[in-house]
Amino acid sequence: MSQVAPVALATDLTTSGAATVVDVRDPAEWARGHIPGAIHRPAGELLRDPSALADLGDGARLLAVVCASGYRSMMVASLLARREPCRVRNVAGGMDAWNAAGMPTTGA
Repeated sequence: MSQVAPVALATDLTTSGAATVVDVRDPAEWARGHIPGAIHRPAGELLRDPSALADLGDGARLLAVVCASGYRSMMVASLLARREPCRVRNVAGGMDAWNAAGMPTTGA
């Protein structure tokens, strides 16, 4: 599974907008702050019902999957890569790394 560093993802989001961020954290985690423009799909729901992933990938856009530390997002990214015709990357280090790099968040 490919990884994308938070700084590289932030650059991609601000320069080309060619990525869709899928945040798989729980609702309480999401409410504390998330990447601007991210789509919220909790990992538990996606793992129970993978069909909820169907509208995320069209093959053209990069999907960057993020959780708190990278563990849940790695599982979901692997599942998504097997089921959907799209480019998927796990955000290395998750929101912990995103925040540590000083990247912007919203919703907090």
